[in-house]
Amino acid sequence: MDSNELADFLTTLFLPNQAPSTLHLRIRPRLYFDCVSSTNDIAKRIVSTSQHSVLIVAETQTNGRGRGGNTWFSTKGENLLFSLTLPPNIFHGGSLQPDLITLITGLAVYETLIPIFSHLPNSVRLKWPNDVLIHQKKVCGILVESLYQGNRLKSIIIGIGLNVNQQVFVTDIAERTTSLRCENGGQSLSRITILFDLLQNLFKFIDQLSHSNSNRKEILDSAINAMQILHKPVNFIWKDAHMNGKIIGISDEGKLCIQFLNGNIHILSQNEIHSVNYFL
Repeated sequence: MDSNELADFLTTLFLPNQAPSTLHLRIRPRLYFDCVSSTNDIAKRIVSTSQHSVLIVAETQTNGRGRGGNTWFSTKGENLLFSLTLPPNIFHGGSLQPDLITLITGLAVYETLIPIFSHLPNSVRLKWPNDVLIHQKKVCGILVESLYQGNRLKSIIIGIGLNVNQQVFVTDIAERTTSLRCENGGQSLSRITILFDLLQNLFKFIDQLSHSNSNRKEILDSAINAMQILHKPVNFIWKDAHMNGKIIGISDEGKLCIQFLNGNIHILSQNEIHSVNYFL
């Protein structure tokens, strides 16, 4: 699929042989770029002009980044690089914590990939807080940013980098990075179909959280299942110290619940801990 097909798809957000969708009404404008510094940067500049969600898609980024300022490398025209803005009023029950938004975004990616890898059970995993893995290699990164005007939330920006058809990676990340194509026997995949399904899944979770708080437990249970983390030993950095413990759950806000070696339980956000490793 060439770039023109992706650009044309954004004008309609419609795929033949798919169930009717309201994406074209909920996401506008939808912007396509050949090259940007980062799609999140573009989103920050234009978000104040729209009361709808805005979608920014790029073929390549010169300054793509992930959590903690890490650089995101991507070959031009082979992957999905995009940002979606969410107006603050999209959550009718009030605003949601960035940890929970990151979690449901990862879950949306996970549910999009599961049908593709149905022949490889348990190969796809969600890793708290913001990664999706295939065979324990990173295939997707998520960066959620909140944009404020004074103390008022203007918008939530969800940035996603998903390696779709890339087959060659820079040396220093090659051993821990992969793509859908690499893990699917070298078969090229449609970026359009994946983008459509991912957006559908993401808005499904947004709607569930917006209309009923009772859906939250079901979503959290799905995330825990996608991570397979319960009672796993974990090591991480907290307050500049290397720590160890055991994961005992995910909080209602999407934070990680950890029982430290001394028995104390801490509920920690993605901004409080880093270098989380529970694939031991």
